[in-house]
Amino acid sequence: MFVIRNLATDEYPVGVASDVRIECVPIPASSYAMHSENVSQKFLTNESTMSSKIRGLIAAPHTPFTSDGNLNLDMVDKQAAHFERTGVVGVFVGGTTGESLSLSHTERIQLIERWGAIGRNHNLRVIAHVGGNAVPEARELAKKSEDANVDGIAAMAPCFFRSASVANLVEFTRLIAEPAGSTPFYFYHIPSMTHVELPMVPYMETASKQIPTFAGLKFTHSDLCEELECASFEGGKYDVLHGFDETLVGGMAVGVRAAVGSTYNYAAPLYNTLMKAVENGDAETARSLQQKSAAMVRVIQRHGFMAGSKAIMSFFGVDCGPVRRPLESLLPAGIDALRADLETLGFFDWVAV
Repeated sequence: MFVIRNLATDEYPVGVASDVRIECVPIPASSYAMHSENVSQKFLTNESTMSSKIRGLIAAPHTPFTSDGNLNLDMVDKQAAHFERTGVVGVFVGGTTGESLSLSHTERIQLIERWGAIGRNHNLRVIAHVGGNAVPEARELAKKSEDANVDGIAAMAPCFFRSASVANLVEFTRLIAEPAGSTPFYFYHIPSMTHVELPMVPYMETASKQIPTFAGLKFTHSDLCEELECASFEGGKYDVLHGFDETLVGGMAVGVRAAVGSTYNYAAPLYNTLMKAVENGDAETARSLQQKSAAMVRVIQRHGFMAGSKAIMSFFGVDCGPVRRPLESLLPAGIDALRADLETLGFFDWVAV
């Protein structure tokens, strides 16, 4: 028996009983392969059958800063090499983990362009988050992303003046996706940050008709019943990228086969083993690995998740620098304490390549 719980809120997902039973169903190993396609092959139209869907782990990379808080684009190549070495298949650039709304517009463009240039050198699929509250800026980011030859773009809901209806949200995201007419578009559903909690199946129904490049969702929500409905929409035609690392087993149980997450930056080997356990129908191993993931997240949260997560990258020789205000970076003593707690947990054995 698996108990699925959102560690950020200590609540059980909406619509899922605390004793929810999860069956691990074998999945063909080939389903985790990532395909290298050109733009014309990769993007989804309303008439297509989506011959290649994303499979595997997508890291949400930290935006690297120098010690004085400036963008450190030289670190991107080290990040990409680390991801390739640890079994990550893609990156979701400039999202929540990437502190996107703490970056200037120019910095977001520079970051996207750098990842667009670097990603394919390390066999990574690049999805650029271009969302924000200002539609003109988001549209420019979408166009710059397509010019950088990324594999997809994404946008979250506006978080100041918020969409009050599905129709409004679809139009908001349609305007953002429009300038990138040959690049798949993903809606980034993260109501814990945007406070836009509109139903996603009606969004998919409308977006699939009105956004020609609509490719699916990044689903960062604890409602596994809704995630099941989204993953099953139109026979599973669209990508649903699971957004909570600590409930990956739950996402896979409802049919999701790709995930975007913060802890995949440094713990991808653990999660890849978890996914293989699900593939092989080994529920006991999958549950054990998910419990380790949960324990790891709990430890990092005690130190401040965003700052702690970024600090962990330095343990692997990838120094992404401080976080930006209003977040607070860990002091050297705090970093040492985090490392000691992770060593006690056994973390470094779990993530060894």
